Amino acid sequence: LREAYVQTIVIMRRMYQRCKLVHGDLSEYNLLWHKNEVYVIDVSQSVETDHPSALDFLRKDSANVNDFFRKAGNLDVMTTRQLFEFITSTLIGDTPAAESAAMDSIMSQVDDAVSQMESSTDEQRRKQTQQESVDEAVFMSQFLPRSLNQLAEYEVGRIEEGDVEETYAVAVAALTGNEDVVAVAA
Repeated sequence: LREAYVQTIVIMRRMYQRCKLVHGDLSEYNLLWHKNEVYVIDVSQSVETDHPSALDFLRKDSANVNDFFRKAGNLDVMTTRQLFEFITSTLIGDTPAAESAAMDSIMSQVDDAVSQMESSTDEQRRKQTQQESVDEAVFMSQFLPRSLNQLAEYEVGRIEEGDVEETYAVAVAALTGNEDVVAVAA
């Protein structure tokens, strides 16, 4: 199932980056596995990336895909946020080699986190699992600006004053493709 997971997330990225589409209802029920290849079906209800709810749909698609492969395949998968950022990042080149390198880097982080969890005490594992659940819930409920125009005036004022959460800086940098801000925030 690892190969199916990799193929699925690459398909999601290419739909977003190349086709400018978000499936909007992606789950195991819309994935077919035939001759060692993943096929996505029910693409007719997809929305374009400039749709007002496209990023919310993509976030849910990412969560659905991760949940399925985590539960059914017992795989160590990216966090929903990592998957979402892999799909939407304009900093990753649009070539198989660049996508593979980015994915390998993220999966290395996932493997490191799993290794760290395995060597932790039960109490540390419980706290880490709890923190991951909180982080997931926050990401799933976070406002995702589609453009700078969608940031509220209050938030723009905070950014101008330098009082900004790192996540907003990264989100804005990703929207604008500003590698300097991403590198500083990372």
